[in-house]
Amino acid sequence: MSADSWPVRLTQSVGAEVRRIRQERHMTVQALADECAKLGLPLGRVTITKLEGGKREAVSIAEMIVLARALSVAPADLLIRPGTPGTVEMLPGDFWPAADAARWLATGTDAATIGTLRCKVAELSGLLGAALP
Repeated sequence: MSADSWPVRLTQSVGAEVRRIRQERHMTVQALADECAKLGLPLGRVTITKLEGGKREAVSIAEMIVLARALSVAPADLLIRPGTPGTVEMLPGDFWPAADAARWLATGTDAATIGTLRCKVAELSGLLGAALP
């Protein structure tokens, strides 16, 4: 397993968040595994421990959805913790401000689109302000 690989780094980040949230909720690995099984996707203790310990190369979308539900968080929260400061690697070698990345995950709206929209609103506000008596 190459830690230099972006998918591996992303999986390690998800695993670290799963561990952080699970521990924050005072939940054992076995309790999380049991909850995942109840939700219809059995993830054993060993699988969860490997994910949390950075020993897995990938995590499936199905696993993320079930883990998020079992932990009572949004799936996107496993990728970017709400309120994360600084930047996150959203694509290989492409670091985004964490707030922009979270917005993109939640809405599909990226920073460039938001910047363009803000410019248009400012432009229209200026035109409307100039036209008012």
